[in-house]
Amino acid sequence: MLFLFLMPKVLPKMQDKIIKEAKPGTRIVSYVWPLPDFTPVRIDKTKDFPNLYIYQT
Repeated sequence: MLFLFLMPKVLPKMQDKIIKEAKPGTRIVSYVWPLPDFTPVRIDKTKDFPNLYIYQT
């Protein structure tokens, strides 16, 4: 499992690293900002809190 708490300008670089290095089935949770080219399997929208974007490779 991989947890991301990064600013949006860093996410494209991290996304490239994830594509190259993550094993199939790795779960990724991004706090506040979505990964640009990934489709989330779930978005946790809790009132009064930032979104959590959940992905799986």
